[in-house]
Amino acid sequence: NQPFTSKDGDILIFNGEIYNHKELRKILENDYNINLKTTGDTEVLFWILKLELYSLLQIANGMWSFVFMDKYHNIYFSRDRYGIKPLFIYQNNEKLIITSECCAVKSIFDIEIDYKLLINFIYRPSSILGVNSFYKDLNDVDGGILYKLNQKNEINEICKLNKYKSNDSTKAKVIDSVNLRRECDVKVGLTLSSGLDSNIIANILSKNKSN
Repeated sequence: NQPFTSKDGDILIFNGEIYNHKELRKILENDYNINLKTTGDTEVLFWILKLELYSLLQIANGMWSFVFMDKYHNIYFSRDRYGIKPLFIYQNNEKLIITSECCAVKSIFDIEIDYKLLINFIYRPSSILGVNSFYKDLNDVDGGILYKLNQKNEINEICKLNKYKSNDSTKAKVIDSVNLRRECDVKVGLTLSSGLDSNIIANILSKNKSN
């Protein structure tokens, strides 16, 4: 259930999936004596943030955007390493909003469109590569960084997440990647496009038909 909360007043809003949450769960249970009450990845992430176990966040494998508020009303937010899941921040002299969708800001007040940027996109799309959004003061949150927003509206960088490193062969990496994503709470399906990539995935999945 979300928001995920505790009796202490901690709150987590989480979008995405942590593929190796079972591995992280065992560490929480065995090394920190945490008694988790659910089977999903949201509670795993919750305890990592609540206990400030950033070394575990470093080994989290997945895609996400999340906002976590502790009982002292400090706010932590982050996107996955490659920015797969969206997360935006709107900030001016009066307001600061963190959201996963631009329309959420628009639902609160009229946000100004950057028409100059929009015109450049129409006539010269390549000229705006790397631009965050078409709205003024609304920017992408950089991926792979955990930020902290304190009660003075000061944003500080808590830690940078390391990029994945492996000496395994490409084949081993693909097999490991597919098997990690197979570990989920629902049945797995695959839509074939007759391309090489989807057939490789289907071949790997067919060798383990547990779900």
